[in-house]
Amino acid sequence: MKRQSILIFIFLFIITIFFKIDTTPVFANTSHCGTIGSNEVWSSSGNVHVITCNVIVPTDVKLTIGEGAIIKFNSGTSLIINGTLDAQGTATDKIYFTSYRDDTVGGDTNGDGSTVGARSDWDRIEFT
Repeated sequence: MKRQSILIFIFLFIITIFFKIDTTPVFANTSHCGTIGSNEVWSSSGNVHVITCNVIVPTDVKLTIGEGAIIKFNSGTSLIINGTLDAQGTATDKIYFTSYRDDTVGGDTNGDGSTVGARSDWDRIEFT
């Protein structure tokens, strides 16, 4: 029985090396672009929210960003708040606002291999 357990362990180890099993969580991307027409909630639930062009929250519209949400901005894009932004992360479920190139949170969103965000990758969050 002990020999069988050792053989199983060796077999699994070899498979892991040859097939490079990736245990990184996989996130789905939800794209956002343009003016939000009504109240919206952007939740975390295994999802990366990607701002692909400027997103505008008009007066009388509320954008709620849930605890643990990841918001990534494409180059030169902004989130412009004319209405209400309700983003209340916690110490354990932080909300991330970062570059589309930043693979340190939400994985490799743009599929270009391991990269990190850099200063000026995206524009701004603006409150008017």
